[in-house]
Amino acid sequence: MKQKKKSITDEWWEEFEALEGIEPKIQAVKELCVLKADKEFYNKIEIGDAILKIGEASKDGADMARYHALLEILKNEYPDIFDMDAKWYVRDLIYSYIYTQKRERVKGMAEYLLQNPGEDPDIIGDLLDILIVNGFTDEAWQLLNFYYFFLRDGGNTIDEGIFELSVLAGFFIIYKNVNPEDGSFNLKAIKDELARFDCKPKENILLERLRIIASKEFHYTTSLKERKGSDGIYFLTCEFMRHLLDTKKTDFVCAHLLQGCMFNYLSETKQDICNFKKEEANEYIASWCGFISLRQAKAFIILCAMFLFYDFLYEKKLIGIEVYTKTKTELNELKDALFKAFEKSLRKYRFTEKLLGR
Repeated sequence: MKQKKKSITDEWWEEFEALEGIEPKIQAVKELCVLKADKEFYNKIEIGDAILKIGEASKDGADMARYHALLEILKNEYPDIFDMDAKWYVRDLIYSYIYTQKRERVKGMAEYLLQNPGEDPDIIGDLLDILIVNGFTDEAWQLLNFYYFFLRDGGNTIDEGIFELSVLAGFFIIYKNVNPEDGSFNLKAIKDELARFDCKPKENILLERLRIIASKEFHYTTSLKERKGSDGIYFLTCEFMRHLLDTKKTDFVCAHLLQGCMFNYLSETKQDICNFKKEEANEYIASWCGFISLRQAKAFIILCAMFLFYDFLYEKKLIGIEVYTKTKTELNELKDALFKAFEKSLRKYRFTEKLLGR
């Protein structure tokens, strides 16, 4: 039987995958780029997959630097090719610029996302998380203030994703309308802005939340018995946020993000605060960092929230030394397992060192 002739794409990929090391693969992609062929050609040859595979195959910091340099060449010299899969490349470049301390370039890539929008809620969600925990509050707000409405009005993002962005917007809105010097806040401005993001909380819940976060007269809970039920747990996590602001000097929006992560965890798992269960916590964290997940940074943020929350409970004498010691031991076991699983890409998650003070 006559053997079927291989396509140009098949031949190119066979040669590409046979190459050893990052540099030869980068060179193969560059040779395609210099052809300056039309979009149909590059789509057919699946150049985007080849570029992303270079990133996935990077084994160390030097490899990653070569991969990111390739992305910069694409953006500057071959923008049509870059734009074909820009969402992935921008995400990888922002991670790179953060852990190489190139802060101005982070701002530039955030602006690129505003000028070249796409309906990619998971990528935007991940970038918002990573920008917040690394102190890029202004850039995160610019992205959120645009992408909430862009994704909502596009009609392709699920309701849960829109709701998550709405909640996140609330963190910034409160931040902008609270005076940390005297504990005052502009309730009308907060309610008006929340409504713009389709969020209309009960006024008594909002006022108590603001009182805990901002009031100079606030006094911490002295017993967990005072914080029962869903509302009680919610307000306890607000106290946790206040504790981060008062004693850890955590950035306001970042502290709010940690509060939200902890409340969601306690609400969704129904876990007894005084009886931490490592298996349930591990399952919850793992749900964010599966093989196909685009929100893996969230797993590290949730773990940080757990550590800091139990520090808060112990420092405020809401739990005893036995509960605290057992919980911290199990949290460290979770941390070791998570860090081992992501050993190759831990440079992305250096923010954990800052948040945990290590």
